[in-house]
Amino acid sequence: MITQKMIFSSAKKLLMSVFLMVIFMNSHAQIFSVEKSPLDYQEINTNQAFENVEITGTVTVILINSQNRNITLQGNSKDLDVVRTTTKEGTLEINAEKKRTGSKLIVYLPTASMHSLRVTGNAQIFSSGHIKVDDLEIILNGNARVKVYCYGNLKVKPAEGYELN
Repeated sequence: MITQKMIFSSAKKLLMSVFLMVIFMNSHAQIFSVEKSPLDYQEINTNQAFENVEITGTVTVILINSQNRNITLQGNSKDLDVVRTTTKEGTLEINAEKKRTGSKLIVYLPTASMHSLRVTGNAQIFSSGHIKVDDLEIILNGNARVKVYCYGNLKVKPAEGYELN
């Protein structure tokens, strides 16, 4: 026959086992905790004016209303270290093809004097609110998503050999 004393003894052993398991799991989690890398910011001061921008790689582009020509990058510091920017003959080139992590890389891009944005690779293009553009053309190479709100003339078109869906 099962007595109250046997039930109490079994419950006590079960609770003690659960308690020890919880303590072990918490200590194990603290030893092997996964650190999330904080997001870093990098501001790129472009001394030369640019009307055209070419971006290569897996990026998220945020178009912003700004009169200055400074571009801000946001992402993992390992990725920011390998992003290359150059300006040639009015075209700003941002190359993010050699990203080292799977973290999101965001490019904040002022549109004040921009007339053309060519994106090659896996890209998402958004606007920070409604942006003001005089005449902006976005050309897509690869897998891209565009969601831009603007005042002015905006054209989105695929590069040669691509289609819009």
